[in-house]
Amino acid sequence: MVPIKGSRYMAELSHELYRLDPSITFYVMGDGEDRQKVLDEAAPNLVYKGFMGYSSEWEPFVQENVDLMVFPHPQGDPSMTYYEALGQGVPVVAFSNETSDFLRLQGAAWTVPSGDVKELARCINELASNPDEVEAKARAARDFMRKNLYQDTVARRMEHLVSVARIS
Repeated sequence: MVPIKGSRYMAELSHELYRLDPSITFYVMGDGEDRQKVLDEAAPNLVYKGFMGYSSEWEPFVQENVDLMVFPHPQGDPSMTYYEALGQGVPVVAFSNETSDFLRLQGAAWTVPSGDVKELARCINELASNPDEVEAKARAARDFMRKNLYQDTVARRMEHLVSVARIS
């Protein structure tokens, strides 16, 4: 939970979701410098899960408990977390940025204007009552990731770097 990943929005988002529908559980996974501040200021619907080992804990937890992955990141996703969520068949709801806008165009995400916590909460709340739309995006997430396997993505990146190096 660090500013670059939108930690400053988490407590406010939990309150907005709680106001709209107190039954929505907002899991927070990970750790970081803003953890205690977020936990101190959060609404009762925020459940802190802490740091999880990726394949041993995070993957099974996400598969069994998460319908939407929320990313209040003010910038794109250099750590590939968006793609990790999609790989579990979990669509993304995020602030608009270069990564989330690309995924929205692929049919695997919803975006709202960056920093607009009320709109993010409204979108999540609306999706909570529309499981068919969420499932359609989950299918699109799985399809997208089947077409963008890790090895293929790395190979395309290397080809691009080589082509750029030759031009220079």
